[in-house]
Amino acid sequence: MTPPVFLAVDISNLAARAYHAVARGQDGNFFGLSKHRLITMQRTLMKQSEPIRLMGAVEGGKTFRHELYPEYKAHRPEKPEDFRALLDEAPAILAREFGMEVYHSPGFEADDVLAAMADQCLPTGVRLCCVSNDKDLLGLAFAGPDGSGTYVLHSEAGSYHALGPKEVLAKKGVPPHRIALLHALQGDASDGLKGIKGIGPVAAARLAGDFPSMKAIYRNLDRLQKSDRVALENAGEAYANLMEILTTLRFDAPIVRFSH
Repeated sequence: MTPPVFLAVDISNLAARAYHAVARGQDGNFFGLSKHRLITMQRTLMKQSEPIRLMGAVEGGKTFRHELYPEYKAHRPEKPEDFRALLDEAPAILAREFGMEVYHSPGFEADDVLAAMADQCLPTGVRLCCVSNDKDLLGLAFAGPDGSGTYVLHSEAGSYHALGPKEVLAKKGVPPHRIALLHALQGDASDGLKGIKGIGPVAAARLAGDFPSMKAIYRNLDRLQKSDRVALENAGEAYANLMEILTTLRFDAPIVRFSH
């Protein structure tokens, strides 16, 4: 028996893809065009997944990550005015057009809201499909019995692909529960996280595959090859632990209904 589907959308991510899809090659009213694109993309998602419940996640303002690490996302350029307008109105648009329930968590990111949703849905036996191209969310992938669990819908070449644990392992070289550690080690330029200097993608995947956490890596420095050990020693354990905190999704984020 196929489990019921819940669809959980990273609204900012969807809106960004809608905006950039029209802004690249068209002149004129970007807001109007991107709004139409947003609705079209969501309609495609509804047809593909046929969910019985539709939820959305939005950012909760300044987050604990910014408090811990002022450089977090600080390098990102100012958004164009019409793009900001779409981001501001997207929750209301999706709620009005599709009946989407929109949630946020003050002090946390939309990724954390989706992680909390996944945690709450896990024991219910549903198939939760999280819609986002954010690679951090690959850490949510989980395969339950008979098609239940959590899957991440990534948009590639104009269509959506469900990524479960097997697909995440093939794509990233580590299982979902090691994604945060992988990104902590190799860094994430899109978020302004430098990671461990001297640890590249290959070494990061090897270390994240061999050890469950940054603390475990530092407890076993004597077992590592010299180049990895030197890089980690130079970075310092406190800094490395901070990187892991910043890349780890917060399943305990307290989510509340967003008023738009």
